[in-house]
Amino acid sequence: MLELWRKGRPVVPPEAVAAPVERPATDALIPRSRRRHYPKVIMTLVLGLEPATLRPLLAEITAADPPLPVPGNGGEPAPVERLLEPMLVTDCMDFGLFRDARVIFEYLPGPTVQRRHAPDLAWDVYLARRLERLRHKWAPVRIVAIGTAAREVLARQLVSPFSSPDLSTLIGGGASAVDLEHKG
Repeated sequence: MLELWRKGRPVVPPEAVAAPVERPATDALIPRSRRRHYPKVIMTLVLGLEPATLRPLLAEITAADPPLPVPGNGGEPAPVERLLEPMLVTDCMDFGLFRDARVIFEYLPGPTVQRRHAPDLAWDVYLARRLERLRHKWAPVRIVAIGTAAREVLARQLVSPFSSPDLSTLIGGGASAVDLEHKG
């Protein structure tokens, strides 16, 4: 079977293959699965924010804990890690913003997109389940909501039957959502 697959592949001359792009040594990233340790994650809900508002916010978030080179990598380019890793949950479809800022992000589709894929599932149920899955996946040490829509979602999550009892301790403000407003 493998031979049939190889026969069907076009032969590409070596000069047609682009040379790899050289990156500065401090710019290398390592996948989360290959890190020596997992940094502590702060789950940050940034829902209902426009790209123009997100740009300065992302700059502010990444400046708070700049990436540090990881020593002892055996001659390889030094990968970059943060001590506290912001993990943003967003409904913004401009993923380039998050990639340029070099932050971890998870996309949370809005109700209209969700209805196309799972019309039988109520939006509130989908949202509660998805946020709880993200919380279990990333195991954040803190959850922060930025913006009115994010605060409302987090407040609803606190009373959701899908939420774990320890959710209010991750928010830090007892049983109410963190009241942060980005002054952009």
